[in-house]
Amino acid sequence: MKRNLDLVRNILLQVEKSEDYLELTDLFEARDRIKDCEFTNNEIIYHVELLIAHGFIDGKLKRDMNGYVIDSCINGLTWDGADFLESMRDQKVWGKARAVIKEAVGSTTFDVVKQTCSFVATQMIKNNLGI
Repeated sequence: MKRNLDLVRNILLQVEKSEDYLELTDLFEARDRIKDCEFTNNEIIYHVELLIAHGFIDGKLKRDMNGYVIDSCINGLTWDGADFLESMRDQKVWGKARAVIKEAVGSTTFDVVKQTCSFVATQMIKNNLGI
Protein backbone atom coordinates (compact mmCIF):
# COMPACT_ATOMS: atom_id res chain seq x y z
CA MET A 1 0.00 0.00 0.00
CA LYS A 2 1.30 3.45 -0.88
CA ARG A 3 1.65 6.14 1.76
CA ASN A 4 -0.79 9.02 1.33
CA LEU A 5 0.28 12.27 2.96
CA ASP A 6 -3.23 13.76 2.75
CA LEU A 7 -4.44 10.85 4.87
CA VAL A 8 -1.49 11.29 7.25
CA ARG A 9 -2.44 14.95 7.68
CA ASN A 10 -6.10 14.08 8.26
CA ILE A 11 -5.26 11.45 10.87
CA LEU A 12 -2.92 13.81 12.72
CA LEU A 13 -5.59 16.53 12.72
CA GLN A 14 -8.18 14.10 14.14
CA VAL A 15 -5.82 12.83 16.83
CA GLU A 16 -4.93 16.38 17.85
CA LYS A 17 -8.60 17.41 17.98
CA SER A 18 -9.53 14.57 20.32
CA GLU A 19 -9.81 15.39 24.01
CA ASP A 20 -9.50 11.72 24.94
CA TYR A 21 -7.96 8.62 23.43
CA LEU A 22 -9.25 7.44 20.06
CA GLU A 23 -10.01 4.07 18.57
CA LEU A 24 -9.86 3.21 14.89
CA THR A 25 -13.65 3.37 14.74
CA ASP A 26 -13.43 7.07 15.68
CA LEU A 27 -11.20 7.66 12.66
CA PHE A 28 -13.54 5.65 10.43
CA GLU A 29 -16.48 7.78 11.62
CA ALA A 30 -14.52 11.01 11.03
CA ARG A 31 -13.75 9.81 7.51
CA ASP A 32 -17.43 9.11 6.89
CA ARG A 33 -18.28 12.74 7.75
CA ILE A 34 -15.95 14.08 5.03
CA LYS A 35 -17.67 14.54 1.67
CA ASP A 36 -16.12 12.49 -1.15
CA CYS A 37 -13.52 10.92 1.15
CA GLU A 38 -12.49 7.60 -0.35
CA PHE A 39 -9.95 6.29 2.17
CA THR A 40 -10.67 2.68 3.06
CA ASN A 41 -10.54 1.21 6.55
CA ASN A 42 -7.41 -0.73 5.54
CA GLU A 43 -5.70 2.47 4.34
CA ILE A 44 -6.49 4.19 7.64
CA ILE A 45 -5.20 1.21 9.64
CA TYR A 46 -2.00 1.08 7.57
CA HIS A 47 -1.33 4.78 8.04
CA VAL A 48 -2.05 4.66 11.77
CA GLU A 49 0.45 1.80 12.05
CA LEU A 50 3.03 3.86 10.14
CA LEU A 51 2.45 6.87 12.36
CA ILE A 52 2.82 4.75 15.50
CA ALA A 53 5.91 2.96 14.19
CA HIS A 54 7.62 6.23 13.29
CA GLY A 55 6.79 7.97 16.56
CA PHE A 56 4.24 10.51 15.33
CA ILE A 57 1.35 9.20 17.42
CA ASP A 58 1.28 7.34 20.72
CA GLY A 59 -0.91 4.29 20.41
CA LYS A 60 -1.22 0.56 19.89
CA LEU A 61 -3.08 -1.72 17.55
CA LYS A 62 -3.62 -5.32 18.59
CA ARG A 63 -4.15 -7.99 15.94
CA ASP A 64 -5.45 -11.53 16.22
CA MET A 65 -3.68 -14.59 14.80
CA ASN A 66 -5.28 -13.92 11.39
CA GLY A 67 -3.96 -10.36 11.26
CA TYR A 68 -7.25 -8.60 11.94
CA VAL A 69 -7.20 -5.59 14.25
CA ILE A 70 -9.14 -6.57 17.38
CA ASP A 71 -8.28 -3.63 19.62
CA SER A 72 -6.91 -0.13 19.15
CA CYS A 73 -5.98 2.81 21.32
CA ILE A 74 -4.56 6.09 20.08
CA ASN A 75 -3.51 8.24 23.02
CA GLY A 76 -2.40 11.37 21.18
CA LEU A 77 0.35 13.03 19.20
CA THR A 78 3.97 12.73 20.18
CA TRP A 79 6.27 15.76 20.14
CA ASP A 80 7.47 14.80 16.64
CA GLY A 81 3.90 14.25 15.49
CA ALA A 82 2.87 17.69 16.73
CA ASP A 83 5.87 19.27 14.98
CA PHE A 84 5.09 17.46 11.74
CA LEU A 85 1.45 18.53 11.91
CA GLU A 86 2.43 22.15 12.58
CA SER A 87 4.52 22.13 9.40
CA MET A 88 1.52 21.07 7.30
CA ARG A 89 -1.49 22.39 9.27
CA ASP A 90 -2.31 25.47 7.18
CA GLN A 91 -4.26 24.46 4.07
CA LYS A 92 -2.52 27.10 1.89
CA VAL A 93 0.93 25.92 2.98
CA TRP A 94 -0.03 22.27 2.58
CA GLY A 95 -1.52 22.84 -0.88
CA LYS A 96 1.54 24.67 -2.18
CA ALA A 97 4.01 22.23 -0.61
CA ARG A 98 2.09 19.23 -1.96
CA ALA A 99 2.07 20.74 -5.46
CA VAL A 100 5.81 21.48 -5.34
CA ILE A 101 6.62 17.98 -4.11
CA LYS A 102 4.40 16.35 -6.72
CA GLU A 103 5.91 18.38 -9.55
CA ALA A 104 9.52 17.99 -8.43
CA VAL A 105 9.77 14.40 -7.21
CA GLY A 106 6.31 12.84 -6.99
CA SER A 107 6.80 11.50 -3.48
CA THR A 108 9.38 11.80 -0.75
CA THR A 109 10.17 11.27 2.92
CA PHE A 110 8.45 12.76 5.95
CA ASP A 111 11.53 14.89 6.63
CA VAL A 112 11.53 16.41 3.17
CA VAL A 113 7.79 17.08 3.38
CA LYS A 114 8.29 18.84 6.72
CA GLN A 115 11.18 20.89 5.35
CA THR A 116 9.22 21.79 2.22
CA CYS A 117 6.22 22.92 4.26
CA SER A 118 8.50 25.03 6.46
CA PHE A 119 10.16 26.57 3.40
CA VAL A 120 6.77 27.36 1.79
CA ALA A 121 5.54 28.96 5.03
CA THR A 122 8.74 31.01 5.31
CA GLN A 123 8.39 32.21 1.72
CA MET A 124 4.75 33.18 2.32
CA ILE A 125 5.76 35.19 5.39
CA LYS A 126 8.56 36.91 3.48
CA ASN A 127 6.14 37.78 0.66
CA ASN A 128 3.68 39.27 3.14
CA LEU A 129 6.48 41.32 4.70
CA GLY A 130 7.67 42.48 1.28
CA ILE A 131 11.11 40.96 1.77
